[in-house]
Amino acid sequence: MISPLLDLNPPVRGDYNLEVSSPGIERRLKKLSHFQKSIGEMVLIVLDDGAQIRGKLKDVKDSTIVVETKNGDKKIDFNTIATAKTYFEW
Repeated sequence: MISPLLDLNPPVRGDYNLEVSSPGIERRLKKLSHFQKSIGEMVLIVLDDGAQIRGKLKDVKDSTIVVETKNGDKKIDFNTIATAKTYFEW
């Protein structure tokens, strides 16, 4: 617990509130490194032409993203991605 330590050694003068947050389970993917760190997670990718691809992020090689969909593996050129994010299926 960090709160008791901050009470002993306050980082600022006066009263303060300590708030903790996380990026959540759904994250935007903007860089190739984001995709590489998300291999094995479910992703939603929207391409420049508006097409949507949902599935499990399977691989990232050079600038090619591979997503396992219910219709088979889809290879996507990173440069054709408009937006992408991880998502969680309940």
